[in-house]
Amino acid sequence: MLRNKTPVLPLQSFTARILGGAKLIERVNQISLVSGAKALSQTDIWLNEALANKNYRLRNNKVFNRNEDQIKGRAELFLNVVLGTLRELRLTKKVELYYILLNRLQSSRISWVSKSGSYIVGQTPVELYRELSYMLRSQCTNNDERADMMCLTKFTLQLLKSYVAIFKIRDNLVPDTIFLRNCAEIVGRAGSIHYLHKFVELVDDPGLEAHAYISFYLHTGQTAHLVTFLRSSPLLETQLEPNSLTQLLHQCVHRLVCLGLEDDAQTTFELLMKQAPSITPQSLSSIKFVTEKYGAFKVQLALSKNIEDADYDVPIPWKTFQKDLTFGAYIGLLDESGVDFFNESQAMDFLLTKLPTHDMSVEQWGDYFEETSPRRDASASLKAFHLNIILTHVAAHKSLGFVILIWRHLIVELRLLREFVDSHYLCSSKNQNGFHVLLRAVGNSSAAKLAGYELFKYLKAESTDSITNSGSYFELTNKDYVYLMRSTLWGPERKAIHLYLYHFFLNLGETCIITDGRGRRSWQLPPSVAKLLMSPYLEHRNSQELGRISQLVADWHLDNGCKIPETQLQDIFGAAYVEELSPQKLLKLETQNREERENEPSLGGYSLIADWENAARIREVLKHLRST
Repeated sequence: MLRNKTPVLPLQSFTARILGGAKLIERVNQISLVSGAKALSQTDIWLNEALANKNYRLRNNKVFNRNEDQIKGRAELFLNVVLGTLRELRLTKKVELYYILLNRLQSSRISWVSKSGSYIVGQTPVELYRELSYMLRSQCTNNDERADMMCLTKFTLQLLKSYVAIFKIRDNLVPDTIFLRNCAEIVGRAGSIHYLHKFVELVDDPGLEAHAYISFYLHTGQTAHLVTFLRSSPLLETQLEPNSLTQLLHQCVHRLVCLGLEDDAQTTFELLMKQAPSITPQSLSSIKFVTEKYGAFKVQLALSKNIEDADYDVPIPWKTFQKDLTFGAYIGLLDESGVDFFNESQAMDFLLTKLPTHDMSVEQWGDYFEETSPRRDASASLKAFHLNIILTHVAAHKSLGFVILIWRHLIVELRLLREFVDSHYLCSSKNQNGFHVLLRAVGNSSAAKLAGYELFKYLKAESTDSITNSGSYFELTNKDYVYLMRSTLWGPERKAIHLYLYHFFLNLGETCIITDGRGRRSWQLPPSVAKLLMSPYLEHRNSQELGRISQLVADWHLDNGCKIPETQLQDIFGAAYVEELSPQKLLKLETQNREERENEPSLGGYSLIADWENAARIREVLKHLRST
């Protein structure tokens, strides 16, 4: 493709690499325009569609051949039609056909007809260079093989050399920055300083040189060199084309924030804003997310200053924050800042990374809790936030038994009842706090059938906040019911799932009704509930029974469009209705149809003893909550 007069070996060598080796390139070479086939191939059809002069036909020896005499003329192809075909092949990932078509174009004598109707003879249209650069960059991005990367890079440099040669002949052409940036990206990803220098010699442009070096350091993981280049390279001090480095600098900020190099990330972000003064807040959403996740406050402050958007306002006094603080120090600074976690949604998940990850006993966690606690006069929201984030961290890494011991220590020993109840009012942790944390641990435990039921009974009975009398402070969500149902799938007995499914339909069944604009009703279970009911860990007969019940419940809701009465729901469940759970009830359910369940899969073994101990501790903690 590079030139009509040059040998085709570079492209064919590359094509062979792409398609599978020397044997395949022999086949590619045989697919010439002088093929003896009587029928049109797919590439014949594509080229025929692009013909401007319909007197040419791509069949047998009447097709255009670069070895034909000049008097027979050239085939005239519409450039935009060929570009459209190549683009479609690239987007549909038909790589083999893409390069076969490209090879045929290179091996043929063509007069190109542009959109304006002008002719391009004896040279490859520059538009084809851009299209091919997109394909090369796509393959470079998805390829980890060193040999393939070297082949891609060598071919890209040959392509670039041919492109530069065209510019020396046609002075009126404007450089295609997209093509050149694609080439810079490919060469940078190769990780070869030799090829990087070759690229710099060919382009002789500060912006493209900077692009290649940044890409090189970024994709080879040379962070120290990357930081030095971003801080002091004279290439970045020149007047570069606006937005030419936006995407790369965006990646650099993301990388530096993840590595904890906040000062360097801030400097790079300022360079990004200088390069892309018209960048939109939506384009910076990923930077906003990663800075919140890793607590890069300086970059967040820079975001707030540069983006005039309400979503980027920073409510916390930034002067109080410093880098590399401990969890306890952050709690102190949040106290100083006066953050109201009940009314302000703060992205504080990064603090989970500040908590201990090594094994600690319950007593050690208790000591750590007290060491990092806010001062006695701190706001109630901060105290609730402090308790909730530690409980969330423990629940994510420990067993249910250990989580309950920590919870018991906080409520019974440290008497933090108010803080635990207040955690349900945290604005940024809605449905991920307090009892929601415990129910998630229940759903992941193999000893939580009774333990989960104890929590469920309490939450069902205590529908209002008995401590503050401020109304309901907890409501079971779809996910909570999924966690409770999942806790019943351990061991051979799994009929207990009917209890929670009954209450889900009773309390949230009405929310599954969907009404369209014409008033027509349909029924749709939440995805998490629907997925659980199709679980392979339910016995086949039980799964069929649950499907039948769900259909009857759906039909009733569609017919009536309101909350289903308890009596009606009990009639639908019939013998499958489970009123309560107890050790005796579990043993009774387990003895039923034992033989039918012997070969059924389950999540794993169930420990009734461990479950009973967990349930006993939960009852103790709940007793303290009721008595306050």
